[in-house]
Amino acid sequence: MDKLTAQCMKVIRGQKHDFLNHLQVIFGLLQLGKSDKALQYVKKTIATVRAKGVTTVLEDRDLAFYLTLLAQEAAQFAVDWQVELEEGAAGLLLPESTTTALYSLLWAVLEQLGEVTKQGQKAAVTVQLPAAGKEKRKLVVTVVPAVLQEEKCPELEVLNGRVQKQESRVQLVVSV
Repeated sequence: MDKLTAQCMKVIRGQKHDFLNHLQVIFGLLQLGKSDKALQYVKKTIATVRAKGVTTVLEDRDLAFYLTLLAQEAAQFAVDWQVELEEGAAGLLLPESTTTALYSLLWAVLEQLGEVTKQGQKAAVTVQLPAAGKEKRKLVVTVVPAVLQEEKCPELEVLNGRVQKQESRVQLVVSV
């Protein structure tokens, strides 16, 4: 099994696990006669699935897959993960080398944040994808807390990215 197939299977297993867990929670609430709580849980789950599924509208299937895989990994690291799309971002197409470097960069960020969450701190990543038609497109990654070690992110140089440090967060800005 090649690496890509293994990654696909990891995403599918994670989604299956989450789906079954949601069904078991709903089943348990209904068994206990708590239909109002079951309905609230269903509404909350729908909102969560919609938020996680934002990448499915991307035309760039490699980018969509990598962002989905990273979302799954973020959950394993207990890192809150969000992807935000500017209007028109669905048509964003990146060169394969850029997508691969971006994946490696975001993976390095998640590994560093995993160390933070092991210590009981909260951590979050927000990836903002620019609209496809813009001339000067900037992809922005916001990392909370501001613990990023740039030397562990050599892809920043490959992507000609820059780091903007603020008190409680770090922003990585990459021209795409």
